[in-house]
Amino acid sequence: MHKHLQEKTEYHLEMALEIIKEQKTELGIQRGRLRKQEENVAHLMESVTKLTAMFEETIKKNAEQEKAINRLSEQMKEQKKHQSKHEKELKNRITELENSGSEIAPKNALFRYPGLNGYGELVWRISSFPRRLQRVQSGRGDDPMTSEPFYTSAFGYKIAVWAYINGRGKEEGICLSLYACVMSGEYDATLHWPIRPRYTFSLLDQNPDFEARKDLTRVRKVHDIKRDETRRKGIDRPGRDERAIIVGFDDFIKHEELEAGNFLVEDSLFVRVLVDISDS
Repeated sequence: MHKHLQEKTEYHLEMALEIIKEQKTELGIQRGRLRKQEENVAHLMESVTKLTAMFEETIKKNAEQEKAINRLSEQMKEQKKHQSKHEKELKNRITELENSGSEIAPKNALFRYPGLNGYGELVWRISSFPRRLQRVQSGRGDDPMTSEPFYTSAFGYKIAVWAYINGRGKEEGICLSLYACVMSGEYDATLHWPIRPRYTFSLLDQNPDFEARKDLTRVRKVHDIKRDETRRKGIDRPGRDERAIIVGFDDFIKHEELEAGNFLVEDSLFVRVLVDISDS
């Protein structure tokens, strides 16, 4: 009986030991899994930390960008405000210049007429000359033509050039007649009268070869003027209702000579007139 109990006890002890070994092995496996899980958790925590840092950095950058955008928006608003102010000032300045220009321009023919090269000089382009001549000869056009007026100086005498394209007087139908006329000007009350101007009329040669050009130039000096049976020492101050005194040439150039040379190119001719008042 005692032996039987001893054997049974040993059997149970062996079974218990076997169970303990199995549990120990299982415990080792569980510990390994736990370490692995801990490592995974650590990696996850590290990733979460990195992601959190990146997210916070992104939020920070977005906030900075939003601030920069707001600053830029404010700057643009301020710039637009200043720009509107400058545009208004510029428009006001342009208006002032236009107003002052409109006041100055009538007093200064040099700025008014593009044909004027300088004070006391005019280059006058007469275009469509053959057509104009034909209209005058057929009675459908007016003669003379008159240039834009110009001044001998900034506050000088006012002059205009007359062109009878079909001629005048005995030269009618034969020649181009050219004259200069002293007109009633803005500064006449401050000027010396009478005057004896010296006019230099030139018909410009339009030869493409500059060296071969030969302008036709004729000079007319005003001496005494006989008018209404009265001889005057030059040209008196013109009255606004008084008949103009023209000085020049009835026979400046014959039509056939004009058309034969290089004076008439593409139906246009150029007349230059120089005025000298220094001997008055």
